[in-house]
Formats: sequence, structure tokens, C-alpha cells
Amino acid sequence: MNELEKQFRSTEPSLRRLEDEARFIISDSVNRSKIKIHSLLSRVKSLESFLDKITRKNLSHPFGTIDDLVGLRVVCLFRSDIKKLGEIIREQFDVLAEDNKLDGATVDGFGYQSVHFVSRIKASHVGPRYQGLHDLRMEIQLRTVAMDTWAT
Repeated sequence: MNELEKQFRSTEPSLRRLEDEARFIISDSVNRSKIKIHSLLSRVKSLESFLDKITRKNLSHPFGTIDDLVGLRVVCLFRSDIKKLGEIIREQFDVLAEDNKLDGATVDGFGYQSVHFVSRIKASHVGPRYQGLHDLRMEIQLRTVAMDTWAT
């Protein structure tokens, strides 16, 4: 087992905890906001996908540059809900970067559309369940059903 694989395996339990906590935070916030969503999907990147990305992008420090080891996708019904969901993400997480692939897109235009947030658990989330999670990054994507269908 090489060093990157060892590091990934040792980080994987924390990544799974981050996935669970982020799912809970998003799900709870969406329920309280009364926004109807189609789905909330999540995953921890597989070791194979991690190693493939390192090779494809020729990354020398993958743990410092890969932001989607944990990925979540909120698929909503209406484009107008993306803005509301974005507010929830900014409120509930520390957002490190935002990539709005909707800007400049026309309503009738086709193409990849989504809003991506590179985020972390807020420092204000304290207690044993959050230990070791604050420095881990995740990517949260917001899309409508139509956008998700096109991307898929």
C-alpha cells in the first residue's frame, strides 16, 4: 500500500463522518425552510476515483487541492430555490469558494448548470461529534431536476 492510499484510508472514517454531519445539517435546514427538494445525494470519493484524479490532474498535494473528497448534491424543483438553498449553505457552513455556473446562462439555454460551494463545517459546531471535521473540505452542489438530468 503506497503512502497516498494509507493517508486516504486513515482519513476515510472522518470523511464519512463529515458526509453524515453535512447531510444532517442540510436536511434539517431544508426541512425547516419548507423548500421542497427532489433529492439530497452524497458520497465519499472512492479510493480508485481519488487516485485517478491525482493521475489525471498530476497533483502533487492531493489532500490540499482536492475539494470533493466528500460531495453533496441538493436537487431542487425550481431554479428560484437555488438562491434560497445557497443562502442556507452560506448560513450553515464556512464557504471557502463558490462557483456559480448559472451566471450568464439563459433560461432556454442548454449546458452544464449548477452552483458549487467548497465548504467546511463551521467552527461554531463544537463537541465530540465535530472533532477532526473542521479542517476537512467538501463540495456542495445545487441543481434543479432539469439541470441534474442534463448533467447526468
